[in-house]
Amino acid sequence: MESSTSGFIGLAGVLVGAIVTPAVPFVGSLIVNRAAARSERTRKDLLLKMLRSDKHSWRRLTTLSSVIGSSEEVTKELLLQIGARASENGKALWALIERHPLSEIHDVADTEQ
Repeated sequence: MESSTSGFIGLAGVLVGAIVTPAVPFVGSLIVNRAAARSERTRKDLLLKMLRSDKHSWRRLTTLSSVIGSSEEVTKELLLQIGARASENGKALWALIERHPLSEIHDVADTEQ
């Protein structure tokens, strides 16, 4: 009886290990992905708040990047995802398309307006 109990416990351990081992990386990546999604949502919300502010019509890319703590490349990607665009004059200024549609071409100053 004792050897069959030991065998059962050993088999159960093997089965649990076979199930748990592949699940650990999956659960870990799920947690990381959720954290990244929350962080991205927070950054997008901050960008929207800044671009909807009545104080500034356009915002510098360096300012936006600094506030959300991302590189300029990541910031540009997030800006495009939230419906923003760069200025037509080649300066690193951004605004929401809803506030500055491409059909309305404006002269943009060197600094945030």
